[in-house]
Amino acid sequence: MSVTARTNRVKFMKGKVIERGKVIHPVFHLTASLALLHSTRVGFGGLAYMRALLLVFVRLGQFPTFLGECVGGDRIRQTGGGTVRTASNRENGVVAILDALGTATYGESEIERFIESRQVVLGLLDQKAEDILGEISKPMITTFTFNDTVLVILKTGDREPRLRDTSAFFTIMRKFLVDSLGRGILFRGSIAIGTFYANEDTNTVMGQAVTDAAAWYDKAEWIGVHATPRASMLIDRWLERKEEPMRQVMLDYDIPLKESTIVRAKAINWPKAFFVESITPCTDGTGQKEKLFEFLTQHQVPWGTERKFYNTVAFFDHAVKQIKKSQSSIPNISTEKPSAQQ
Repeated sequence: MSVTARTNRVKFMKGKVIERGKVIHPVFHLTASLALLHSTRVGFGGLAYMRALLLVFVRLGQFPTFLGECVGGDRIRQTGGGTVRTASNRENGVVAILDALGTATYGESEIERFIESRQVVLGLLDQKAEDILGEISKPMITTFTFNDTVLVILKTGDREPRLRDTSAFFTIMRKFLVDSLGRGILFRGSIAIGTFYANEDTNTVMGQAVTDAAAWYDKAEWIGVHATPRASMLIDRWLERKEEPMRQVMLDYDIPLKESTIVRAKAINWPKAFFVESITPCTDGTGQKEKLFEFLTQHQVPWGTERKFYNTVAFFDHAVKQIKKSQSSIPNISTEKPSAQQ
């Protein structure tokens, strides 16, 4: 199946089928505009319904398929007058799927504030993309939204992603996560590397990389983003030829998962942003860890969710230790200049 989404709008088309080999997948259609929730008095109920629909796919184990397993064969054909999509339409790149925590209990005012904040941080994401040195440019970054889920995609076209592409993407996402914290949005998620089909005109994204990221995006018990096991191994393969481990943007870490399990993977080093003068949120003289607690304590911590917060603080502490190891001495705020690895 496929996701069709646009900022503040979600569309599914009813009565269509997608043919993959001999298997027919129905594509469900629901039209809901988050921007109209308040004016139409649908309010929280509408958002809850959309989230419930998503949870049905998750609990049935179909969300990875729902997000994009369709692009797995030689071609996909939509019956009833659709165009044929062949392997030549696929792109390469890096895909991040992010889940905003805590939104299930939002009331109308919180929903409106969330939508506004999400738009702000997505705008800041575009700004950061323009600032990155190297081959990354703004047109290469695409975003899709589905309810409280955000997909951020780096397109590398016909060529496979390289280490510099992935490093730049981690750099962009590092600032995005900190900007989101500052706007009251707590994201967790995963990053995959590979092929996908993304079409902004039809607001569609699907494919193998999307499926990989979708299998992991909601499994971690923390606030943060990590690479999938496959993506982590790809990065390790690239790093075999590089002396620097690139700890400024990514760290090897035992990611805490649900049911008290862990997986060793690459994690975005978002705490590093607290120590970079050009992007730090600590602009009022507040210390880095104090600022982190300021962000976290803006949120309620219902019973059963405390582990996410404690694990987030533990990762922050780990990242700070790595910063101190890489520097003989560390000031309160680093004076680094922006670069592709910041």
